[in-house]
Amino acid sequence: MANLDRGNIAIGTAAAANDSLMACDIAQLEDLFAAFREDIEALRGLQYELRYRYSPNALALLKQVQDVLDAREQACARSRLDRAYSNGSGHERGPDQQARSGV
Repeated sequence: MANLDRGNIAIGTAAAANDSLMACDIAQLEDLFAAFREDIEALRGLQYELRYRYSPNALALLKQVQDVLDAREQACARSRLDRAYSNGSGHERGPDQQARSGV
């Protein structure tokens, strides 16, 4: 996991992340979300911690974190597909298509 450092919160490993995030109040978690919005590993750590919190603010933050993670995953999937098609691998013809087209 990335080394996150905001005040007294330092996250270097998954275990440390869980311990550090457990000690945070929701305002601190919101600050971390704002500061590390582009860091997938930090977002996953926040998501994990927020799954154990049930206040309205925590649930709203969890939804925000999940929305960002979902958007990033979709962007990565689109990027992989775009690369596959631009390399020609998405347009290759199988043997049955070649026989039918005369190629």
